[in-house]
Amino acid sequence: MSAPHTLIGVSIFEALSPDVLANIEQKCRWRSCEKNTQIIRHQDGSKDVVFITSGRARVNIYSANGRVVTFRDISAGDFVGELSAIDGKARSASIESLEPCSVAYLSQASFWDLLETHNEVARALLIHLSQQVRFLTERIYEFGTLAVSNRIQAELLRLSREDPAASDTAVISPAPTHVVIANRVATHREAVTRELRHLIDIGVMEKSGRDLRILSVSRLTQMVEDLAKF
Repeated sequence: MSAPHTLIGVSIFEALSPDVLANIEQKCRWRSCEKNTQIIRHQDGSKDVVFITSGRARVNIYSANGRVVTFRDISAGDFVGELSAIDGKARSASIESLEPCSVAYLSQASFWDLLETHNEVARALLIHLSQQVRFLTERIYEFGTLAVSNRIQAELLRLSREDPAASDTAVISPAPTHVVIANRVATHREAVTRELRHLIDIGVMEKSGRDLRILSVSRLTQMVEDLAKF
């Protein structure tokens, strides 16, 4: 059974009344996507803003020789495509579903009308764009200053969630494949395998089923920061 057509839970619309939200829902074009479906294609000319209302997707760019650069994963409540809606230029990346997703497409014209008539949505968009700039600034800094092993360590910290059951520990659940981690930090699978084995051997991490557990967040953080000083 398909997911209901609702934008409840989409972060940019949190301040809107139910009536306003229902009106936006009626303007959307809705789509159910199976796993591994292309939601947005890199460099295409579409201008819709896309809201993920269920499931998860990944933001990628493929090079001419087929190499993948992965930027981030998105899930229910997130949105993408706002850059093309704002500046009218081609898509900056591809969006592909990692699992069955329900998505809503809002036209460029409707999106601009929304920004002009609802200050709270425009404010939420500015905060979102600021967060993306900070995220990309951090990534550029890491690529310019860190060795491959330390970029892997930094990505593991970024992917982890604090474990409420124990201080200074965190969990990555489920852990992405070594290939996915490699695509995030512009390296190869073997380098990720090597670094994870090293972190496990020195007692910083452990593998538990499909999860990775960071046994000392402070130690892993220090390993990244120590190299960044040089």
